[in-house]
Formats: sequence, structure tokens, C-alpha cells
Amino acid sequence: MPEKIYNVAVIGVSGMGRHHALSAVENPHTDLYAVCDLIPANIEKACALPGANVKVTTDDYKSLVSDPKVDISIVVTPDGMCTVSMSSLSEKPTISVTG
Repeated sequence: MPEKIYNVAVIGVSGMGRHHALSAVENPHTDLYAVCDLIPANIEKACALPGANVKVTTDDYKSLVSDPKVDISIVVTPDGMCTVSMSSLSEKPTISVTG
């Protein structure tokens, strides 16, 4: 039986978020399914990561929280954006990185 590949959504893909997106691409058990950011250039850079096959891009994190295809969300947002982390925690396994 083949191992499950988990679909990962990264919310906030500038700087450290792009690093976490790359980790999702490089991990054989995960697929970078979706990226979210308020700045279109950050989304473009995340989609251009070597090996990335992003299927969903958005500036609305709530659409990813409710997406049934997202197995894991990684939230990498500035301090003070805990609303994003908290709403993600209520729906999916979440890794929250602030700072």
C-alpha cells in the first residue's frame, strides 16, 4: 500500500514562509498544494520554487482553511496575526511560526 502524500498549504510565503514551502516540496511525504499571501510577488516566488507543483494560490487564507484537500497548514505570519493561526488550528493540523 503506497504511503499517503499530505497536501500542505503555506499561509504567508515571504522570507521564512518560502523556506517552509520549500521544505514541503522537498519532503517525500508532502506536496506543496497551496500558497497564500497578500503580496502577489511572494506567491509567484513560492510557485517558482524548484519542484513546486502548486495547485491553489490565493490571498484569502480562509479559503484554504475550508479546503478539504488541505491536510496540513503552515502559518508563517508576522506577530499580531494570531487570528490566522487560531482559525487554522480549529480546522486542520497547523504549524504556526511567528516573528
